[in-house]
Amino acid sequence: MAGKKAQTPQRRRAQAGPGTHLPSTAAAAQEARSGPAIDMQKIRVVATRIGFYQHKRRREGDVFVLVPLRTVKRATQEDCDKDKKLTIGMVLKDPKTKMPIPVIKTAIEQFSDRWMEIVADDRRSSITSIKEGMRQEHDKILLDKYPELAGRSDDDEDAGDPSADSGEEIDDAVVTGDTDVL
Repeated sequence: MAGKKAQTPQRRRAQAGPGTHLPSTAAAAQEARSGPAIDMQKIRVVATRIGFYQHKRRREGDVFVLVPLRTVKRATQEDCDKDKKLTIGMVLKDPKTKMPIPVIKTAIEQFSDRWMEIVADDRRSSITSIKEGMRQEHDKILLDKYPELAGRSDDDEDAGDPSADSGEEIDDAVVTGDTDVL
């Protein structure tokens, strides 16, 4: 093994000769090995509660797309029952090449009915930013604590105006803090 070089796709093509057809892409190689092409369908979903997808927090109401992902095969309970050296979640390797076994997780396999619902493809994607998420959570806490604020909005003209409640005139000098006017 010390003098043996690693097999690259270029080296395999060169060794195979000019008349031999070898797949040039990973997708073509996968299709040649497994037969029919893997379902590469995308699915548009809406989050019904907080969840995580592609290392991002998806909040309630966020619309995003599930896409097929390339990953490696990991050991399941059945694999561990067969081979006592394995633990659940361990990356499985091909016994010949000692390389991780690649797999593609389709969009359907990634779908979770716990926190996702499938929506129409024409619906726009929307992701809540961290700032917007914090504002929504703050508003929710305030509404739980003060239910009388439920009918009001931040856009109300008289929301912060003390004269709107009492009906009395307030001197502009007092409001602005100008002492020169008095």
